[in-house]
Amino acid sequence: MSSQNATLAFLLGTSPDSPSVSPLVREEAARHGDLLVADFVDHYNNLTIKSLYTLKFVVSQKWKVHFSLFSSLMYKMQTYF
Repeated sequence: MSSQNATLAFLLGTSPDSPSVSPLVREEAARHGDLLVADFVDHYNNLTIKSLYTLKFVVSQKWKVHFSLFSSLMYKMQTYF
């Protein structure tokens, strides 16, 4: 989801039970274009990996970013300047 001033994206890892990406996730990504799926197990113990993937994505896009916001239901708010 993108607007003139902001982009919203959701980062997902794989399930511990199924390392492949679910067809429903693929469908959702195709429909809205706001899902990023990375190669890590999406689990509380991997929140550091998830935040690094988020930062890697933002940097790799070469956007002129003033800040990036990473949020999770299990994690405190964190900003990167």
